[in-house]
Amino acid sequence: MLAGQPAAVQAQSTIDSLEDVLKQTLPDSQRIKVLNDLLYYYNDIDANRSYVLGKQALELSKKIENREDVALTYLHWAIACEATGDYRASLEYNFKALHEFEEFNDSVSVSAVLNNIGIAYNQLGDYGLAAYYILQSIEIDEHRGDTVGMCSDYVNLAEAYLNAKNYARAKYWGDKAYYTIAHIGDRSIQGYAAETVATILLELNKLDSAEHFIRISQNIGNDFDNEYLSFRSLSDLGKLHFRKRQFDSAQYYLNKCVQLSDGKYHSDILLPSMILLVKCHIAEKKWVAAERQALTALALGRQVKSISISMESSALLAEIYQAQKQSAKAIEYLTLSLAFKDSVLTALRHGSIEAKTFDLSLQKEKREKEIAVSNLEERDRLVFFQRFMLALGTIVLISLLIMIFVIRKAALERRKVNALLMQKNVELSNLNREVSALIDAIVHDLKSPLNSLQGIMYLLDMEIDDNYPKAKEFIAKGHQVVKSGHTIISELLELRDLEQTPLVVKYEQVRLNTYLQTVVSEFSSYAEQKGISIEVNATDEVAIVESTLLKRILDNLISNAIKYSSSGRSVFITARRVERGICMEVRDQGPGFQEKDIPKVFGKFQKLSARPTGGESSHGLGLAIVQLIVNYLEGTIELKTKWGEGATFVVNVPEQKS
Repeated sequence: MLAGQPAAVQAQSTIDSLEDVLKQTLPDSQRIKVLNDLLYYYNDIDANRSYVLGKQALELSKKIENREDVALTYLHWAIACEATGDYRASLEYNFKALHEFEEFNDSVSVSAVLNNIGIAYNQLGDYGLAAYYILQSIEIDEHRGDTVGMCSDYVNLAEAYLNAKNYARAKYWGDKAYYTIAHIGDRSIQGYAAETVATILLELNKLDSAEHFIRISQNIGNDFDNEYLSFRSLSDLGKLHFRKRQFDSAQYYLNKCVQLSDGKYHSDILLPSMILLVKCHIAEKKWVAAERQALTALALGRQVKSISISMESSALLAEIYQAQKQSAKAIEYLTLSLAFKDSVLTALRHGSIEAKTFDLSLQKEKREKEIAVSNLEERDRLVFFQRFMLALGTIVLISLLIMIFVIRKAALERRKVNALLMQKNVELSNLNREVSALIDAIVHDLKSPLNSLQGIMYLLDMEIDDNYPKAKEFIAKGHQVVKSGHTIISELLELRDLEQTPLVVKYEQVRLNTYLQTVVSEFSSYAEQKGISIEVNATDEVAIVESTLLKRILDNLISNAIKYSSSGRSVFITARRVERGICMEVRDQGPGFQEKDIPKVFGKFQKLSARPTGGESSHGLGLAIVQLIVNYLEGTIELKTKWGEGATFVVNVPEQKS
């Protein structure tokens, strides 16, 4: 991805001169400046040298007081870590640099660091946070009118959406980058934009158009002696021929790319090319070559902490061993792939939601500050006006004219402030839609691979007989992991539907005792498996209620009561009519809740003190869903609990209004 660093071709005399100065005995304050100047040039043309110099600068940064030099050192070290594939370290020092540059109000450097943070998150597979930080960089560069900076941001944002499989948004930002930079004639940046557009077109299977943009990118990379761009173009040509099923040509370009990029550009060039080589070997049934290449990719993916590459290479190894009837190894690597997939799901879910939440709080803070400043200016104008009127009270005509002028000016200022607030609200709404669309794409795209993995495990289960109990155990664990993934996706989708889509309410008459027995019957098998009894005590009265939504409330509460109860315990469920509606209680004999848990009980994704007693999964969404439904029915829910003595949820909902 494009990080906004200097071009690879630099004046060698300048580098040589700085290297000569570095050999001299210098004060620490001067040495760190020379090191940072050299790092500016080396970061794009010699990753190994920049890594060595970056370490020296980092040590010196502990001894000097000039914060600007320290900030530059953090930034250059972050870029050096990124070049070697250590994206976690890159993030750590990018955030340190961001803090320093924000203190100086250096918007140019802040934008560059935000862009680099987005790149690191993209390489780590957290596309929600990648888009979030790059969008902040775009806002700064557009405000400054920095066209080159904007186009670099557009390229990186397009790649984040591409990796998240949101091809429509990726195409929009890729085209915007290419045609914007083509208009001003900066061919170095145009090469990156062309390569990004080519990658998107490959995913859309528009192969002829993709080849056109690959050739543009390759020619620009050769003209500017830009090895990164040249290597990316080679990888794209390999992917192009793979899509055309021209495997010999694909392997030629991919092998050349792997050889040239070995030791650098791990996550975005070397490793994806190795994965594609594995797929070529599989397509040609060259199992030995495929196995060797996949194992190498897995080892390197783990080394650079790339979860997505590790997951994909593990899945390919499972496919290779399955094709060779090596079921034990296939199950081993399938289990490993599922573990990596679970890590990806957790990172995407938390990363994207945390990014959106942080952005909402940031926008709220900005609006509050703008309103406070506006009110302060209004108050200052009013005080000034009053003093002015007292001093010139005898000049009625002049005072009247001044009053009219001030009032008119205040009205114009208010209109400007209102217009600004409206603009910020529109920007916030657009950002919410983009982040929401990204979350939706991620959640929906995870369904298909989970279903495929479940199908593979069913096939394995049928092929392996009872003489391999360990294999059966691995398959059962795999089913459990896939089921947990499906549960997370279902609960996330249900929660989003409840928050965004109006519920359809349909009241009907129910007899409380019969209705409650019907609901409880669905949990009989689950309760019996855990040795838990369910006791129902409901009146035989008739009530007019929304039975479907009421059942969703009871399902979650009863499921939780059984999940957190031990064998030999009981769950008590009661229902009765009260003055203004229906009162239901679900009481268990589980551990209950600690005092610190109570404020978080109905929050989303909350991990509380109690744990399921049968190894079941818990994602912290069930009670949040209950709270939303109760609120929608204009009811109330109350928790009565004491740690070690169980918990009781009391739900009151009104009957249908006459």
